[in-house]
Amino acid sequence: MNLLVRILFSIALLWNGHAHSLAKPQAAKDLVTPVMTEEAPAPGKRVRQVAPEYEGTQVYHTLYLPTDWQKGKTYPVLVE
Repeated sequence: MNLLVRILFSIALLWNGHAHSLAKPQAAKDLVTPVMTEEAPAPGKRVRQVAPEYEGTQVYHTLYLPTDWQKGKTYPVLVE
């Protein structure tokens, strides 16, 4: 798209009051990553853990249990 078309398109959006639809949406406040601790896993906590075979190295994994987590229920696993 050439520069003139982009400028005219932007002006048209501003004129019609729709420029806000192009703004980057703000993340909801409930999507904040919890602070990582080394406590025991618990609902709503994000904990750093080291598997026994990796003791003494810098390798670790992070476990986060949902705030409504209940022992015995099944939950999807997300791996990043």
